[in-house]
Amino acid sequence: MRGEFGKRGSVRSQPVKLIDATAQAHALTLVTRNIRDFEGSGIGLLNPFSTDSM
Repeated sequence: MRGEFGKRGSVRSQPVKLIDATAQAHALTLVTRNIRDFEGSGIGLLNPFSTDSM
């Protein structure tokens, strides 16, 4: 994962990478208000505070 993001020039913090990897490994949708940090990672994302998801 780190290598793929590095190729794209995207730097992610260690906690973000760990959360992302866990969600990918277990085929989970990540529910977070901070969608921006996880975009482009290939996991399902849901912002419960967004009016778009209602």
